[in-house]
Amino acid sequence: MIKKQWAEKFVKQAAGVLKSNIYITNRSGQVISASNQQSLGEIYPTAVLSIQRNLPIEVEEDNLKFWNMTFPAVITPIKYKNESYGAIIVSGHPNDIRTHTRLIKINAEYVIAQDIERENDFNQVLSRTQMLSHILFSDHPDIQKYNRNHFKAQLDLDDSFVVATVYINTSSKSKLKKVRDTLENWRLPHDDIIKVSPQEYLLIFKSNQHRGETEREIKTFIEKSSDEYIQEHSLITIGTFESGIRGLVQSHSNCKHLKLLLDEMNINIGVFCYLDYELEVICHTIQDTPFLNQYSLISNYERIIHFGEDNYLGETLEAYFNNHGKLLKTANDLFIHRNTLNYRLKKIHEITKWDPHTVDGIVLLRLAQILYQHQH
Repeated sequence: MIKKQWAEKFVKQAAGVLKSNIYITNRSGQVISASNQQSLGEIYPTAVLSIQRNLPIEVEEDNLKFWNMTFPAVITPIKYKNESYGAIIVSGHPNDIRTHTRLIKINAEYVIAQDIERENDFNQVLSRTQMLSHILFSDHPDIQKYNRNHFKAQLDLDDSFVVATVYINTSSKSKLKKVRDTLENWRLPHDDIIKVSPQEYLLIFKSNQHRGETEREIKTFIEKSSDEYIQEHSLITIGTFESGIRGLVQSHSNCKHLKLLLDEMNINIGVFCYLDYELEVICHTIQDTPFLNQYSLISNYERIIHFGEDNYLGETLEAYFNNHGKLLKTANDLFIHRNTLNYRLKKIHEITKWDPHTVDGIVLLRLAQILYQHQH
């Protein structure tokens, strides 16, 4: 079906160039837009015939009666992907307007194609946003555990991403619009923006080498690209880079729990990264939401013990704990050089983002180990 709005706009612009009367009909031959407004609603059987035959019809002065027309014209069907949408009627002698009519037909079909593609894109984005929202805000645990490959691919969750939440501390419509415009400017083609409320947005940033592939790089990007409205009226929390549906839920959970911690600290403006407050957040929330926090800790620890063919990182970490973090004694117990031990500890840091040389890192690693051992 041809939309009336674009048909009217199209006719007005085309008639201004050709200086001819132009009519657009629907599939029934009824005029839905015309440069001559008095023709609206008229029915042209010749237009129906052109649509049915999928061929242009040229009406000469001497065969007006045959075609049941009152003026000479060229009538051509409008099609897109083998589907008829209507017809274009251009008044005038066929020899004078034949070429112009073909160009009008091409432009009309191009506009229809664009319109359909835009509508399909909108429906796809809407459906995608609804699916993401259902996963993130559903209380049903089975939804969050659903991790089928085709489902992840459909939502672009196979590749690494990070969730960030934006809390806007203003009710001014003009300021809210400026903040929203800024968020749209941050968006790349495969990113997602979900409006939770007028004052809260959820962004899903895909990993990108130019914008950032780590949480702290995303934090730097946001800080550098924020305008005064973001800086003065927003609190932004950044989760952890994850993949898959469980990863989506986990990254969002990290954002929410960081926000709760910041609320208790009376912080309501700025950009904050979960990794900078991970131990504080876990201590603050582990009793309230044990499943999500334990899953995060255990899954991180599993990356260590399953790394490499002989799973040597798990053995290294165990010896490191048994020797209370003493490097030389740990290296001797493992019969490795101290430099090899430092390499392994660095690898643990890269895998988990927990630094074994810091108090916070040791506590998180030990807590993850205990939870893993209890589960197994």
